[in-house]
Amino acid sequence: KRIEFSVAPMQETSDTVYLNKVAFESHLDDVVVMLRKYTSLEPPSTLPHALAQLRDFEEWKDEFDDSTEKNVDDTKHMTLDSDDGYDQSTSPGQAFDECTVFYRSLLASSAAEHLKANWDQLTEVTSADIDRAAIEDKDPPIVNELSRTKINAVLDSFCNGQCR
Repeated sequence: KRIEFSVAPMQETSDTVYLNKVAFESHLDDVVVMLRKYTSLEPPSTLPHALAQLRDFEEWKDEFDDSTEKNVDDTKHMTLDSDDGYDQSTSPGQAFDECTVFYRSLLASSAAEHLKANWDQLTEVTSADIDRAAIEDKDPPIVNELSRTKINAVLDSFCNGQCR
């Protein structure tokens, strides 16, 4: 079973909710608190140091020459069979999922803090906005609210591993 998580509230309606600066900061504070339940794990149950152990999950190539094959086999046994903090009752797939959730929740939490600290840049009217308004013969936009749906979509991209 893969571990999935999202910052979008389950009861969110299809109507777009816009957040002013105070509501935006409050929403991001709530997101960070929610993400703490994933980052405050005493390192995930299967590994002593979740982020450091991500390197242990590597897909092995099917083709090896004779000189590296023995080293790879030794490394596999050393990594999976050694008594270095792995909980033998947990499958490697579950351990990997726990590590990636831990890592992604740290990224999402950091992204939320970064968004919160950069409200001014997010709501700044750029020269491109002014040019677009001039071409359309409209007044330049005034941005003092942001869509909660779009904010959650950005944070969910970190939770899902789809951030770019």
